[in-house]
Amino acid sequence: MRLYGQEAVLDDLVPRLVGLGRENNRRFPYRGGAPVVHLVGGRGGGKTALLDELAASYLNRVPLVRADLAAPAFGFDGLGDLPGDDRPNASHLTSLLYLLSGHLQLGGDGFRSTLKFRRLPLGLLVVTSWLTATAVPEPTGDGQDPAALFMERMERLRAVVTADSADRGRRKELLRQWFDALAPVATAVTAMPPGADTLLQTAATSAREAFFAPRGDQAALHWWNERLQQLRYQGDPVQKLYWFGQAFQYRDQRREEAEKLLTAALLADIDDHYNLWRRMDDVPRPLLLIDNIDALPGDRFTRALKEAFGHLPDGRRAATHPVFVVTGRGTPGTPSPLTADPAPDRPWVSMGLPRVGRRQIQTMLGTRFYPPGLPLLVERLSGDRAGVASALLDAYDDAGGGLGPIVDQLRSPNGTGPVAGLLRELVNQLFPGHGSPDRGALRMDPAVLDRLRLLATALDRTAAIGLLTSHRPETDPVDRVDDTLAYVAAGHPVPYRWPVVDTAAPFVADRALRDLLLLLLRAETSWADWGRLHRFLRDLHPLPGDGPHPVDVEAKYLHHALALGDSAEVGNALHRRFLDGGLSDWLAVLNVVCAAPRPPDRPAGAQAPAVAACGSCGDPAAAPNAAGVHLAISRLLNALWAQSSPLAVPDEGHIAEIEAQLEALRKETADTDGVLRRAWLGWPGQLRLGVQAPDLDCGQGGNA
Repeated sequence: MRLYGQEAVLDDLVPRLVGLGRENNRRFPYRGGAPVVHLVGGRGGGKTALLDELAASYLNRVPLVRADLAAPAFGFDGLGDLPGDDRPNASHLTSLLYLLSGHLQLGGDGFRSTLKFRRLPLGLLVVTSWLTATAVPEPTGDGQDPAALFMERMERLRAVVTADSADRGRRKELLRQWFDALAPVATAVTAMPPGADTLLQTAATSAREAFFAPRGDQAALHWWNERLQQLRYQGDPVQKLYWFGQAFQYRDQRREEAEKLLTAALLADIDDHYNLWRRMDDVPRPLLLIDNIDALPGDRFTRALKEAFGHLPDGRRAATHPVFVVTGRGTPGTPSPLTADPAPDRPWVSMGLPRVGRRQIQTMLGTRFYPPGLPLLVERLSGDRAGVASALLDAYDDAGGGLGPIVDQLRSPNGTGPVAGLLRELVNQLFPGHGSPDRGALRMDPAVLDRLRLLATALDRTAAIGLLTSHRPETDPVDRVDDTLAYVAAGHPVPYRWPVVDTAAPFVADRALRDLLLLLLRAETSWADWGRLHRFLRDLHPLPGDGPHPVDVEAKYLHHALALGDSAEVGNALHRRFLDGGLSDWLAVLNVVCAAPRPPDRPAGAQAPAVAACGSCGDPAAAPNAAGVHLAISRLLNALWAQSSPLAVPDEGHIAEIEAQLEALRKETADTDGVLRRAWLGWPGQLRLGVQAPDLDCGQGGNA
């Protein structure tokens, strides 16, 4: 993926925090407590690509771990389902901490990490293994049951640990026996999946060393003793740890308190590794890259990190923190622009990723020749999202550097050929994956895509429910509409509003997403099925009687009528409303109507629907030049509809036609408020800049 505007993070901020150049071995001076760098942006905004770039740059050069909280097993390969918050002895966050610390300690191919964790494995093992009862393996059948042996030794250890006067010698011996019994059943006891065995054995070894360390080297036990004493746990260090593990199982505020301590242990172990000599040598710091921090358990991890980052290890120096770069959706408060120097004394800095507009796309294209309309087309279909923009530019390159093949491909009617493949790829950039990996990314759930593609045609919630009731009757349509709204809003939090009185946003309120879904629907739908769909939608907004109709009702009815290709019927209705006065409302209706998607090509031999003669042209009360007015409206309608296709670039022929017909209509009415005059003067300029219906200024202070 092409990255733009992220150089401040990639080439300056992160290298200085890590202490090592991204593309060279340049060392940077030691720097104390670095903030968590929180990169904020919408789906397809380039967050994941930035983390991928950092991971590729620092792989096998520093202790590094990459996680995705929205992916199965947090994105770690070779693991089954991780335990969640429903278990007494595990949570999403304990699973994450096992994986983060284990991968930092084990290193990777060609790189051996010298990091060693002591505090965190001790706490994790106590929380996940010291139980009154647990799921353990079935007997092996040879008379030696490791599960029973483990539980027997657990009960013996518990009896000694909870005694008022501890027999420390006896307890130490029982601890050794307990660790021996744990080894063959660690995966079952901790509920970690197959594939995590090495991580668990590493943690068990570290915890064992911490328990049995010589008296002068018991930093891990002392650390837990001090912190648990502050929380009023009683007894010696081992007893405090036991009651700490039991408190975790209650799944109330004590669990989050425990998770905060475990997170603090992760940071304390890393800080302990960076002793005076390593700091003097500017040894590069570990890099933790976490995507989708707003998914489970990111909220609790965030709170724990913010609290832990606020504590100094002692009164003499700032802590040596690992470098966290995390990403999330939406805008928590107002994120700062990307900068290479956020305030180092702040534990958490949110920075907004840049949106990719037309100028940035021109920069991404470089100095090579490209058609004038390409940046506009990429900007419109990407919705300023770097991921979609990059995919479109890749398609442009694959097409041999021509705009025509791309537009022709997107316009291809019907079938599942290259057009459907490209459109599906673009839509997949905007939503979380589901299912198996494909081409390095998870693909969108096909059932959700099918539903979204259908609902993109709806202009309101009522129409969406009606569509699902009629076309996808398998389950409760209201629930599925609510689920779909939540799914869309999760990645696209800013709704888009159409500028018509009493008309909210279309159901899929993200403009670029709606355009892509409608193009995909057109590419995969026959002319007959398209007609049935839009006739159904049109009839959900019936026009009552012959008098003036509510603006929003008529706009929706005519929108679907035009999507059927019935431009003659739409022209008749627009002529009637033009004579009814209210030119601002007339322009608003025209705006929404011309935002209609274009239908698939009509099959050869198919007859256009019969349309009654325009009643306004034969109305004696109409203007003397009724036929001329009708012709101007029809020409304006067809030119503006053509110019408002998501695949249209500014066309001087269409723009000149629109300008001429607006001038002709202006001369046929009083236009006392100057509404048509402003459109005549303003629309051509807006159209040349790439503005389309329904965003043209309709005299209502809308989306001009």
